[in-house]
Amino acid sequence: MKKILAGLNNHPNWSHLIVGFVLSVLSLISLDFAWYHVPLVIIVITDIYIVSLLIEGASRSAKTERRKVDVQIGTEYYSLSPSSKKSENGTKDYSFLQFPDRHVGLLQIVFLFFIVITSFASMYLASGGVVHNTKDVACLKLPDDHCFDNPGDPCCAAPVVDTKTKAVYFSIVTLSTLGYGDFAPASETARVIVVWEIVTSILLIIGVLQFLLARITNF
Repeated sequence: MKKILAGLNNHPNWSHLIVGFVLSVLSLISLDFAWYHVPLVIIVITDIYIVSLLIEGASRSAKTERRKVDVQIGTEYYSLSPSSKKSENGTKDYSFLQFPDRHVGLLQIVFLFFIVITSFASMYLASGGVVHNTKDVACLKLPDDHCFDNPGDPCCAAPVVDTKTKAVYFSIVTLSTLGYGDFAPASETARVIVVWEIVTSILLIIGVLQFLLARITNF
């Protein structure tokens, strides 16, 4: 494990890009075929990656706090932190994972959001447990007896989310925690997936996004 981390940290930009690109391609393929187990594994890997970034960021903050020195300027004391971009004694300035540069970090943010949205959308499609609570505008204009005469019409079919567009839409709404109410989970599996996506979105939006944006602005 140490050898793997050492190899990844020797080329941090390429390592982060390869992880993001490969998982993005796999999640897109999973959505196209409406797979369930493959995107499940992808999300597990993504969550581990996100948690690793969070732990690394917290570890760096703790190191910076310990390295602070008090400096007296006049009659006031100030707590200053030395720069962590370069280490004067040659030691590494990270705990176990190198952060990417600002341009790669920005691209990685896009990859992470794409992976989360498409992977969860694929699982929603495969589970068949998300239903449409409202009718489209075109269906509202139809007469009341339309479904009796045309049972095969899409407006009369069971309101289960069965298209990629609807699944991606529901995944984005869940990720952003907007909750319009037009789609809702109607099975235990779908509810578990929704809770999982909300937890992942909290880690992604509140945690990693802040760390990567800080990395970009502090370049």
